[in-house]
Amino acid sequence: MSRLFNRLSFRRKPRQRAPDGTKSAPLSCPDLTCCTRSDGSSMETAFLPAAMLSKSLKMVDNVFELTRLRSVSSVFCNLVDERLCQVVFMDVKRVDFEYFSIKSLACDVGTWYQHPHGLRLYARLTETEVHILVDEQWTSKEVGALCGLMKVFRKSLVKIALDAAIVELVIANLSLLDLDRWYAFQCYIQAIQDPRVHLNFQTLPALADKDGLKEHYWPSVEKLVIRTTERDSVHLARLLDYGVRSHSVVNRIKLVELKVEVEGVDKMNRGLNRNLYHFRCWAGSAGFDDRFSQKFAIGIV
Repeated sequence: MSRLFNRLSFRRKPRQRAPDGTKSAPLSCPDLTCCTRSDGSSMETAFLPAAMLSKSLKMVDNVFELTRLRSVSSVFCNLVDERLCQVVFMDVKRVDFEYFSIKSLACDVGTWYQHPHGLRLYARLTETEVHILVDEQWTSKEVGALCGLMKVFRKSLVKIALDAAIVELVIANLSLLDLDRWYAFQCYIQAIQDPRVHLNFQTLPALADKDGLKEHYWPSVEKLVIRTTERDSVHLARLLDYGVRSHSVVNRIKLVELKVEVEGVDKMNRGLNRNLYHFRCWAGSAGFDDRFSQKFAIGIV
């Protein structure tokens, strides 16, 4: 199916030979339904109806290929957007690909695809769900590619499950901080092996009316689940540093459940309690009442 779209995207109607002494107007094919010349005359030659293209796109489960097809034409862009807006659940995890077998990606539903540029970024797309895996030792390119991929689904998502580090990445991406600078900070933390370090953002203003944040980043989310360990909970503690308020991320009126799942511990301790307290301050959990919950699970790190 992908080969078919590749061929169609370059398909053009053969030019007719112009009379002697004249030049034919160049062809323009803004989509795959008709061609027009630069002088305004229409060729009115149908290649594929939009309904057939839409059904064909539903058979493509490679999200990287779908996002590439958006650039083929305006018709493809609209049809791909219609396909992707059906996705209502997103799950994003960081995994250690050094000890991660590609064979373990096999599943009963959907197929895992790697980023076409060889990045350690995998995605599995079904009709209503998208699952994303990224390497724990991510590079700056993988960070940027992940942000771009998550943004594709942001408006239609109803339920989201994320690792704590991914949550910090989302908030950092929405802030006025450059992602390259943020990535350098993450590398510094890894080098000194002290995840409790915070950047000093005294000159970073609170984000209120930044372009692109006039609406909620996830406007339709009803359930947000954040997975963390005791060590990774520092990612949640740093959310206050970026000047991005929680109501810029989710619609608090629509949000039904905000859950933090702490893996590897069976009860609260001092360090974990401190980090989760800072997260609750950022999220404004006091206003959620019973919609906010914490879950501890031992032995599933």
